[in-house]
Amino acid sequence: MQLTMLNLEKAKKSPNFFRRLTGISLQEFDELMAVLKKAYPDYERRRLSRREREREIGAGGKFKLSLQERVFMTLFFLRHYLTFALLGFLFELHESNAYIWRKVS
Repeated sequence: MQLTMLNLEKAKKSPNFFRRLTGISLQEFDELMAVLKKAYPDYERRRLSRREREREIGAGGKFKLSLQERVFMTLFFLRHYLTFALLGFLFELHESNAYIWRKVS
């Protein structure tokens, strides 16, 4: 038996369930994403060009989750306050990656 992990597309299929998971409606999520998609490139450029950066831009690991999935995971975390081990398990990430994204957001 394969365990299906929590994912955004699955949650979006049921607006009521989505609200229970995140605390906001699908419409509010879409509005939030519209704002974040405009602001995110500037934030990412500033993050990547900070002085204390040790590697070249483009080096290192890539995000496993999309921006939408990371926002969904953050909202889910804030709504339910799970351990990072469980959050990582549900989103198929190592718990340290779940923790790092929580720090960024």
